[in-house]
Amino acid sequence: MFKDIASIFGTIFILGLFLLIFVLSFMFFGIVFVHIKGKIKLIRNRNKNPISKRTRMRCKNCRCIISIEAIVCPHCGEDYEKPSYSFFAIIIYFIFGCGFMYIGLLAIHWILSEGFSLEDIHRIRRRY
Repeated sequence: MFKDIASIFGTIFILGLFLLIFVLSFMFFGIVFVHIKGKIKLIRNRNKNPISKRTRMRCKNCRCIISIEAIVCPHCGEDYEKPSYSFFAIIIYFIFGCGFMYIGLLAIHWILSEGFSLEDIHRIRRRY
């Protein structure tokens, strides 16, 4: 009896682990999409204003005049650091996404080739 219960919990744990692997792969692909979108936006903005004549701007928070190159407003502390959408980070996230997807697909192949089915769990449950 305990062996069968352990088998059921083990199976549920493994299925949950495989589901987590797929969720991680889609999460990494989502991060890749966000980085590519940000990279495209930076390129578009750079092409619109190749040489900016402005050297000062107003802070979004306190409306004080600060340098356009400022990382942080000296008056209120508003953050103006520009996000870096590195090509290297995009490649790394894509590789991790593909790796997790590959592991998940291998797991599904392994489960299907072993002949695992939910009928096995129902058969064990009916017995007790």
